[in-house]
Formats: sequence, structure tokens, C-alpha cells
Amino acid sequence: MNAHRVNIIGLLQLIANEDEQNKYQWEVPFVSVPNEMCCQWFDDFYHPDFNEFRAQFSQEELHSFKEFNALFEKYVKRLPETLIELHGCPEWKLITDKANKILDSHGWRNIKVEYDAE
Repeated sequence: MNAHRVNIIGLLQLIANEDEQNKYQWEVPFVSVPNEMCCQWFDDFYHPDFNEFRAQFSQEELHSFKEFNALFEKYVKRLPETLIELHGCPEWKLITDKANKILDSHGWRNIKVEYDAE
């Protein structure tokens, strides 16, 4: 799978799954998983103006990312920096619900994401 697809789908899977977020935090206790998820989406993975990025997704997929991005952007500054606080945050619940809807609508819920062999 192309790196853009792996990164976006994998991050949406993480955002949608509290258990995976807890596992990530346990594996890297020295980082803020909430900050990591925000940075990965806004800084590292979501690049809708980049032709190579857009070429890897359907128009329907890109539209769902645009909606997700708008919601995430609306609340990102209000999100707490600790995972335990994040899980109790109503704005985060809206974001995770949207990520879950995207996973379900595109059939990405339980797929294993792996980079293409080079």
C-alpha cells in the first residue's frame, strides 16, 4: 500500500480506537499521544494540496478527509495533552466518531496497513 494510504488509514484507525491509543501511550510513555495524533494529521500526513497525496485516494475518500479535517481543526486547540483527559473530552468523542464513520464507509476498519515492498 502506498505510504500516503498507510499513514492516513493507520492514523484514522488509531484515532478511532481508544485501546490502540492506550497501547501507543504505554509503548512510548515519554510522548503525548494526543499531541502525536494531532501533529501526525496536521503536519505529517494530511496534504490535500499535494498532487501525489490526492492521486492515492478517490474523490469520495478525499471528501471524507476534508470533512474530518474541518471537524478536527475546529476542536484541536481545545484538546487536552494527556490521554486520560482526552478520553473524557466531548470534542474528542466527536472526532473519534467521525474517524469511525470514515473507517466504516471505506471498509478500512479491520484492514492491516502495510507499506509497499520496495
